[in-house]
Amino acid sequence: MLTNLFATEGLDTDDKRRTFAKALLKGYVFLFAEPEAKKNRGLFRSPPILEVFSSHWVAIRGHVNVPPEDVDPKDFNAKGALALSAVAVGSVFELMLWLL
Repeated sequence: MLTNLFATEGLDTDDKRRTFAKALLKGYVFLFAEPEAKKNRGLFRSPPILEVFSSHWVAIRGHVNVPPEDVDPKDFNAKGALALSAVAVGSVFELMLWLL
């Protein structure tokens, strides 16, 4: 997740990464699809959250009853997994402030 994010955002130094993490944590904008937008839209649709969520989705496929891809997301309950994905991403950004 981080390698891809760093590459797409041009974050090649620890200082840039720390500044980026701090900006995303302010107001919890990392939760939204477009953190730079003036209006927060697309809650839980940021690329890092979707990447973590999709990794979970792939990992559990075949082990639990996972609906097929063409099912409307409103027809099943994955709120817990999505919330944990958001917490994981937020924790990564918090750790970046501590470790970098």
